[in-house]
Amino acid sequence: MQNDPQGAPEKDELQALFEHLRQGSDTERERILNGLLQKAQGSGDPENWNVFALGLQAAGRLEDAIDIFKQLIEGFPDNDVYRLSLATTYSQASQFELCRYHLCYLEEHAASEEIRDVAKQQLEGMERFLRKTALDEQLQQLQIASLRERIQSDQVSADDYQRLGKLLLLRERQGFEDVSLDETTAILEQGQKRFPKAEGVLELLIACYLRKDPQNHLESALKTLEKINPGSQLLQLVANIDDADLEAYFQQMGQRMQELMTQVQSGNPELTKVAIEELRKIVMMYPSNADYRLTYAFALCIAGQDAEAMQQAELLDRDDIPSHVYHFNLGQVFWLCGDAVKGRHHLDLSIQYASNDEEKQDASERIADLSKGGK
Repeated sequence: MQNDPQGAPEKDELQALFEHLRQGSDTERERILNGLLQKAQGSGDPENWNVFALGLQAAGRLEDAIDIFKQLIEGFPDNDVYRLSLATTYSQASQFELCRYHLCYLEEHAASEEIRDVAKQQLEGMERFLRKTALDEQLQQLQIASLRERIQSDQVSADDYQRLGKLLLLRERQGFEDVSLDETTAILEQGQKRFPKAEGVLELLIACYLRKDPQNHLESALKTLEKINPGSQLLQLVANIDDADLEAYFQQMGQRMQELMTQVQSGNPELTKVAIEELRKIVMMYPSNADYRLTYAFALCIAGQDAEAMQQAELLDRDDIPSHVYHFNLGQVFWLCGDAVKGRHHLDLSIQYASNDEEKQDASERIADLSKGGK
């Protein structure tokens, strides 16, 4: 990004564009974003790149916006507005640890008092939100404890299972480690057996199966729901799931994982800490995604948290995924964290699953390096 200023759009024009990006059709969004991108590429003006990033933010493409704002900060570290926009985007993406990091930086180092005040206000607002969330969490725990007792009694109702399922799913998605998707699924399966015609319980169970279904129960559950209520909105939602949308979502998640790994390797201890916390939350949200867990394990290893990295690696060691890259990385985690035997085992598997001579050579060279005590 070169600094070759050309006029960015006027404020009123920008507000109109951003409103179209929020409310318009997919076609209209793409047309506007392509126009902003072409203008940024043609001018090289960082302000036009900033406008493009703000447009991505308005369109909900938060990871893409984060990437542009990061590049702007690297190229123009004295422009506090770019860092403030990055913090705001992190907040919208619910990456609160990274948002807090950048707001604290601005509160302490911003060149103008105005930006320092804005950062302070946003930080206080986020902390109020998180404190409120903490109070809600305390109430949530009490409700969960009460409902756990309730479902063991003779007075239990389908509504009790439904309320408990909702609370457990919410808590699990928020990253708390005292609940798991497997436990929630088991409770809802119990509720569905006790109340086979309870639509709400079955819909929550299907939501669990959509995320993790090792026993292939989803199809049967959907057929049962169709018998109970052929007009169920969940049935329509599942039928309308677009493979392209799913692919785009997981591509965005992959981009986010890459960005967090970059933060882990930044050399900044505080940034490493908050990035690892964000990775932990992703793993808690998607516990059956081996790629996410392996990335988290590698991040812990890089950060020197060997015991925690080994804990994640042991969970991954239970399954044999026929992938060169998977075993190549898992083997390194084990070896670097002190278990050379398992490390060698997985690196040998990476050779076995290699698709070409280059991959075999990479694994063999890594074994040789690690055998010599290399990093």
